Amino acid sequence: MAYDLHLVRTSNWLDAADAPVTKEDVDALLLSDAELTWSMDYIEMKLEGEAKRPHLIEWKGEPFFGCYKDQIRFNNSDQDALIKLIGMADALNGAPCIKALGR
Repeated sequence: MAYDLHLVRTSNWLDAADAPVTKEDVDALLLSDAELTWSMDYIEMKLEGEAKRPHLIEWKGEPFFGCYKDQIRFNNSDQDALIKLIGMADALNGAPCIKALGR
């Protein structure tokens, strides 16, 4: 089964706006972790009726995590990346929430 992980500060990822992970939070995280950096890549998607370009966070030189609005997202089954996301959640006083997908 496929799944998406959302790094949020709420018990439900749909409520992430109530306690957002801000760009300033992510900037501070990236400054404190040499393995992470902002990517020059982004994702083109249509959300809420308009085009959006969520930025990506590179891990070990590869775009891996998506940063959009109030959370960091991840949808990969790589166990090392999952462990990294949990460490990022600890650093941001957040928690990874899982959304299972029927893929």
